[in-house]
Amino acid sequence: LNPLAVELAKLSLWLITVAHDRPLSFLDHHLRVGNALVGAKLGKLNPHLLPTATADPNQVSMLDDAEMQRSLAIAVDSMFLIEDNAALSLADVQEQARIYAELRQVLSDKFGRLANISTAHYFGLKIDSQLWDAVADFTLGRRESLPKPLPELVEQAQVLAAERHFFHWELEFPEIFFDRHGQPLAERAGFDVVIGNPPYIRVAQLG
Repeated sequence: LNPLAVELAKLSLWLITVAHDRPLSFLDHHLRVGNALVGAKLGKLNPHLLPTATADPNQVSMLDDAEMQRSLAIAVDSMFLIEDNAALSLADVQEQARIYAELRQVLSDKFGRLANISTAHYFGLKIDSQLWDAVADFTLGRRESLPKPLPELVEQAQVLAAERHFFHWELEFPEIFFDRHGQPLAERAGFDVVIGNPPYIRVAQLG
């Protein structure tokens, strides 16, 4: 939750791993700021999957959207480009930062906004599911403007996201959840280890 803590973590890693003949490593794509417990799943960015609407099994998930698949494929490729860069020089590190900045713009400016609006529902922001298509088209650049009061609601969602540190795992680490074609990895997705601090259940209950 604390950006300073993330910067201190980078500093600690740099101090431990620094080599006199190498530039400081680019770590932004591995160390992220956010509330790991508050966020949205991309497969549920659909008005009929929001809590206020009646579920419809025939509704298409946003993961089936061609533009989203294309953006996720680009994002995964970008993450591999960063990882494959040995970062032997300052120019290499700067190139990693450039690639990551472009990746963030694609994911955050488009789908991050939709994820923020969906998550903001749980914090009191109400958007009629009938208007979701208009919001999605505007966010994805398919329409130029929104009817009132939608612009204000979209902005409120962004403010809430900043205040509450919304963290959308699939957008923060796309290479962990999607393949290079933008398709979900399903059971192959996820991390090898997840460490939480503090624990949210008593140790005695684990027995």
